Amino acid sequence: MKTTLFVLVLFATATAFGQTAAGTFVLNSQPQPIEIPSHQQTATQQPLANELNLLGSTQYLSARGERPLWEVGPKPVEISLGEVARRLRKEHEMVKRAEKCFEN
Repeated sequence: MKTTLFVLVLFATATAFGQTAAGTFVLNSQPQPIEIPSHQQTATQQPLANELNLLGSTQYLSARGERPLWEVGPKPVEISLGEVARRLRKEHEMVKRAEKCFEN
């Protein structure tokens, strides 16, 4: 027990000494204002850049094929939440109930 307490006090002493003995390596607590650099050219009007073809040297290609149904199909009919609740309630009423009920 004594050795554990001694080791604990030794570590606490070493930690306290490390915080105060650093001296020149400790950060200065004086406030330092942040200087934001000024970029004057970002607000000036400039001509647009030349076009850049992302496909490289190839020409524009168009192909025929099947289109997905979501592009040409009818829009889905949106059902209100109240209507969904009414339908579920009707389905629940029509479900066959158990004939026998066991109670303990």
